[in-house]
Amino acid sequence: AVLDDSLAPPIRYPLALIEPAGGGELPPGAMSFYRWLRSEQAADVFRRHGFLPVAVRDGG
Repeated sequence: AVLDDSLAPPIRYPLALIEPAGGGELPPGAMSFYRWLRSEQAADVFRRHGFLPVAVRDGG
């Protein structure tokens, strides 16, 4: 099935949601994954599937 993009806007996601939480040490593989999630390559994949990043602003 092909989705008509005009029917619904892309889903937006805050980049803060794809950062490791807790401030503790993560295994190297996990850190590599989090770095990839914030990469332009990952953003291209997300855009292809209808997700767009949003900047997270303090207080808003």
